[in-house]
Amino acid sequence: ATLSIIPRELFSRTQQLLDWLCDHKITTLIWAVSALCLVSTFHGLEYRQPVDVKQVFFSGEEMPLKHLETWRKHLPHAQFVNLYGPTEITCNCNTTFSVREGIPIGRAFPKRRVFLLDQEDREITVPNQPGEICVSGSSLSLGYYRSPEQTGAVFVDNPLNKGFSEPIYRTGDLGKYGE
Repeated sequence: ATLSIIPRELFSRTQQLLDWLCDHKITTLIWAVSALCLVSTFHGLEYRQPVDVKQVFFSGEEMPLKHLETWRKHLPHAQFVNLYGPTEITCNCNTTFSVREGIPIGRAFPKRRVFLLDQEDREITVPNQPGEICVSGSSLSLGYYRSPEQTGAVFVDNPLNKGFSEPIYRTGDLGKYGE
């Protein structure tokens, strides 16, 4: 495989960006949601479709269904994978999916854990009950550089583990389990 770094300025020129993707026969995109939305907002896929693209991995923010459906319409044979992964854990969760009521974040990668806590710090295990997404695992960061207050607010001991200290990161994101 070859790693291709797209020139930054092309993200402000949608047609040139698509020409570049096609000319370089790019097969896999690992993009922020905002980059994908930029292309669909300016109708770039109506200009030219990068037909060699087989996989599209996206992360960084919630993917609007409207934009995802535009990409899926123009690249019907590509696999779309939602990557959810706060920088603070330097990992991702991933999932492939069929869109029904939104885009799931999927399951954690190995040696990472993603779970939900309610407002009383009890674990949520049943479907459709919202809670705060918390993460832990071998790649959890040590905190924020020169910001002990911010670190202390979100990097805390796991309230579910009474036996020993286990740091977790409280993302502030809300989620719920599907059926």
